[in-house]
Amino acid sequence: AYSMLGLCYFLGKGVDKNEERGLELWKFASKFGSGSASTNLGFYYLAHNFLESALLSFQLAHKQLPKETPG
Repeated sequence: AYSMLGLCYFLGKGVDKNEERGLELWKFASKFGSGSASTNLGFYYLAHNFLESALLSFQLAHKQLPKETPG
């Protein structure tokens, strides 16, 4: 829920746009295991050329997101 709320703030969907608040919510959600929040942070860092932070966020997301089973 915090990851989605962060996205709403970041994009200004249903709330006043506030990218800083969106990032805070993504960081909070990531800290508590949200792979989607970690992915969003990774893309944000990548877009702003914070490459080391982007890599760490994507690595964390990889650990947090469920793995698909072959079938």
